[in-house]
Amino acid sequence: PPSPPDISLQPSHIYADEPTSIAVGGLAAGYGDTLVFLHAGIADCAGAAQNQYTQGARVSAALSLAVTMSTPALYKLCHSRDPAPFLDAHFHFVSSAHLSVHAARNLSPPSARPACGCP
Repeated sequence: PPSPPDISLQPSHIYADEPTSIAVGGLAAGYGDTLVFLHAGIADCAGAAQNQYTQGARVSAALSLAVTMSTPALYKLCHSRDPAPFLDAHFHFVSSAHLSVHAARNLSPPSARPACGCP
């Protein structure tokens, strides 16, 4: 059987501007680790240290993290076991997981259009 992924995310598809709890599975990430989501593209973690508070979080004791992503896009995952990561070099790219952030859902009902008083 295939080996389990280094890190898995559930859900891996979320909506922009909605606070979401993401379950962290796999063998590589644990309580206290930092996970950061960066725009997909190059397989590196440039910018991870700077974005850890706005596009990432620490893994909780329940093996989850709470995020609110503001921009719809495909994001790669960067992981650090360092207790206080402050350099991009403290993070490594995780190829087994990514996050798709979709445009925000329209949760309000459609507005009623005023009746036209046209002739």
